Amino acid sequence: MADGPPPLSTATVPLHADAAAFLLLRRRSPAAASADLLLLAASTYELVQEAEEGKKSERRGGIHLFDASAGELSPLGGVGSGGKEESSSSLPFPGVFDIKWLPRRPSAGEDPAPVLAVALADGSVRLMEVKIEEGGEGEGGKRAALLRETARCSPLKVDDDRGEEEPELEEEEQKLPCTSHPLDDPEAMALYLDVDKGSTNRIAVSFSDGRVAVLELLPTNSTETEESGSDETNSKSSKLEVKALWRAHNSECWCVSFSPRCPDTVYTGADDCEFLAWDLRGIGGSTKKPRPSWRAGAGGGASEEAAKHSAGVCCISPSPVAAGASMIVTGSYDGRVRLWDSRDPSAPLFLCASAEEEKGREGEETANSSPPPSSSPLGGGAWRLVWHPRGEPRLLCAAMHAGFAVLKLDKEGREGEKEAKTSSIEVEQRYRRHGADPSPLNGGAATLGYGCDWAFDAESNLIAATASFYDNGVHLWGPR
Repeated sequence: MADGPPPLSTATVPLHADAAAFLLLRRRSPAAASADLLLLAASTYELVQEAEEGKKSERRGGIHLFDASAGELSPLGGVGSGGKEESSSSLPFPGVFDIKWLPRRPSAGEDPAPVLAVALADGSVRLMEVKIEEGGEGEGGKRAALLRETARCSPLKVDDDRGEEEPELEEEEQKLPCTSHPLDDPEAMALYLDVDKGSTNRIAVSFSDGRVAVLELLPTNSTETEESGSDETNSKSSKLEVKALWRAHNSECWCVSFSPRCPDTVYTGADDCEFLAWDLRGIGGSTKKPRPSWRAGAGGGASEEAAKHSAGVCCISPSPVAAGASMIVTGSYDGRVRLWDSRDPSAPLFLCASAEEEKGREGEETANSSPPPSSSPLGGGAWRLVWHPRGEPRLLCAAMHAGFAVLKLDKEGREGEKEAKTSSIEVEQRYRRHGADPSPLNGGAATLGYGCDWAFDAESNLIAATASFYDNGVHLWGPR
């Protein structure tokens, strides 16, 4: 399996790279000045230690945009550390933990501007609109991009922000359904966000103190945005409103995801090893502490080891509707990828073995064994899992110390059953071109595989983008 294919293109960003997200911009208008654009956003996060005594350390970051249309990373611009707009702000851009593109809904023959949702270390969620500019003759026709903040929300500070501005609201309406808890921290970081694929206006975000919020994007008018008189507020053309806020976990909530099939369901995972489902209909209008709809691994015939995560849950990825099944994959620090059926979450359908288990198994089976493991262990924590862009049973995985991998879900039909059942999770391909690789599974490498995404370009070529910590690298490569 070696180290994978050579990269098509590489770039180095100023701080540690931790997330990547593709967006294919198709030009519908015949009068469009340029061809389709495969846009790549990469984000960074770094704890910057101040040299001067008495100054606090800062969590800084940025967003960097690239044109990946020709299989090359052509910088377009960005914000934050190393970005063109950094000097326009008196404060450095906060560290970025996650980024997601909002769905684009063209109307009246117009292509809307791309909008990127950003989860930040200061606990805020911001929407950044991207404006693509074509270069003139003197610039060789090169593109450039400007990022403009159009909305911002700090969900954990929403009660303080309201104050007495809305006295007309009833007491029940002013209270968000989040009971007080010793871990509640208004300075908590926004760790992850998910955008509702079936809607243009819902975002779920998880926080380092274990809470989760659901935000709704609402339009606003110029009179509303001019009230504060600040340039920052005047630049906004929409607002994010908190629709639900609740304590989901008692430790860092690393991930949250909307169900693509049940609009009122969200999934959460955290450092407490719990993978939970929540019904928003029982949260948004209630001040009581909500209870999860189900807790994965609670009951069932499989062994306890197979049914539950043995380390923090850091990724939840439901299969896209195009895949046709109610499957969910979860990633964990324990080095396993688990496949679940949301209709029966009592035990995973399948899971990868850890590297330690693979070494000690040597073909032995026990009477109370878990579902059969993959023939090749992942070798690192499964930080991100991204389904194939066309719904094939394949996943791109950011495997932390083990670099990156393409996983294949092999299926076999069973007599009397209409649907095929997953029979294995195989490591089909590895990509370990980031940084050094002193061990067979990259366990001692100086880099961590954190950000990944894949997409088809305008020519139907499958392209993967990977972002790694410590070496500050962003790579483009071609999965087989």
